[in-house]
Amino acid sequence: MTQLDSHQLYIELLNLLSDLSECDYTTLSKAHFIDDLPIEFGSRMSKIHDFIEKRFHEKIYLKELADLVSMSEQSFSRFFSKMMGRPFFTFLNEYRINIASRMLIDTDLTIAQIGYACGYESLPFFHKQFQKFMHVSPLKFRKKYAIQ
Repeated sequence: MTQLDSHQLYIELLNLLSDLSECDYTTLSKAHFIDDLPIEFGSRMSKIHDFIEKRFHEKIYLKELADLVSMSEQSFSRFFSKMMGRPFFTFLNEYRINIASRMLIDTDLTIAQIGYACGYESLPFFHKQFQKFMHVSPLKFRKKYAIQ
């Protein structure tokens, strides 16, 4: 589809949407959601998310986040794991690797520059985490999604 001009692309998109509308499907959730989390939990998670979004490229200490949401480090760790289904630093690494993967596609920065820009102080650790979450090295990932 990337090779089509604007009119052909529009027609092909409509054909694709028409085909999709006729496919069998299973809904993944109900039309409405039950808010089963206390508001306090939601506001804590919002604070945590905002903090990570602004500071993912820096070294982050558990104490900073625990203080941010008025919890002890141990309580924060349990709270975060319960809410997100994984420990905080696993989540942080996933977040950083997702940012790095977008940077590999969207920028011409070197892999080292991207690793450092995403908060990794060690390139071997960046490569290890990238491989762990993306199942491919950063270089292979960039080559796979490079625009020809």
